[in-house]
Amino acid sequence: MGGMAAGRISPRRSGDDQAPRLVWPGRRRGSRRPEPVATSLAAGVSPDGRTRGLIHGDARDAIRFVAAAGGFPALVYLDPPFGTGTTRWASAFHARGGASFADPRATDGDYLSLLHETFWLLAREMPPAGNLIVHLDSTAAPAARLLLDETFGPAAFRNEIVWHYASGGRARRTLSRKHDLLLWYSRARRPRFFPEAVARPRHRCPVCGGERRAWNHLRRAVDDTGRAVRTVRSAGRLYVYPDDGLASPGDVWSDISTLQQKDPERTGYATQKPERLLARVVAAFSAPGDTVGDFFCGSGTTLAAAERLGRGFVGGDLNPAAVEIAAARLAALAPQGAAPARWRLDQPAELPRRRAADLPPARRGQS
Repeated sequence: MGGMAAGRISPRRSGDDQAPRLVWPGRRRGSRRPEPVATSLAAGVSPDGRTRGLIHGDARDAIRFVAAAGGFPALVYLDPPFGTGTTRWASAFHARGGASFADPRATDGDYLSLLHETFWLLAREMPPAGNLIVHLDSTAAPAARLLLDETFGPAAFRNEIVWHYASGGRARRTLSRKHDLLLWYSRARRPRFFPEAVARPRHRCPVCGGERRAWNHLRRAVDDTGRAVRTVRSAGRLYVYPDDGLASPGDVWSDISTLQQKDPERTGYATQKPERLLARVVAAFSAPGDTVGDFFCGSGTTLAAAERLGRGFVGGDLNPAAVEIAAARLAALAPQGAAPARWRLDQPAELPRRRAADLPPARRGQS
């Protein structure tokens, strides 16, 4: 697949340091899934040279399939099930065929194995300078953080981004849960990071866009050109910050709301994220011409943001209804004659899908 980065770094081996390690019944090292059988559903055409691909299959199989095809996305965003122990249903009015998926509990062994094997494969296949963003809520994020530290290494952790939103109901027995967490991991000394691509004027409110005069505690002044600035003197040096200068967002994003019930962006797919959120992720952690991967793509929001921002994409989902929703959404966005390639991945009939607890023991030395 063109437009994807090459290179590989081996996953960290357990015991390389004294970092905490998550253990559950049936845990195994690495991934022991048999090679998937790929069926091409559409060849795809990309006259502009960008990668466009959509896969129906398990995330772990999709990762191996993409890696075997040559190269790998420079940015991978994952929005896996949140471990809530519920079944998510899409709107019957919008969903094509009724899109739903089971969301097992975060303490379930199969769920932990899914995260662990997915992270292990990404640690093996991602290019050295690649970025991984894992989107979860407070239910599953602690376990995911331990598994990411184990597979990528604690030093690969870059940021925990808090996406705070105010919509939804209010809890009576606890404080209302009004945020998700985006965990950023990269093993590069200088990760691919483009904060200028998501910068915004300092004097504008990030939520409403209105002008604000008191946006920090610094002294306000006017320079020789009549421009409003903020100044502070430290260690004998004067620092000047123009009010209309650009500043990248911090690690708390409160200026992007969830999708409202009647938002025209809605596809009807459960847990759909706003495209503004994914556009910020794509712009900040990849460059134009890069390929973006999302192997729990749902309705295809990440892929849509990548298409609009001049990136290639390869997405996948185990839910066939989700893949159909994403395909229709992307077909409406792609340039004429630039349909994404499509594949279906199946496990061999003689080797049916097995739980992680049933996987054979790992070879010595493999993490």
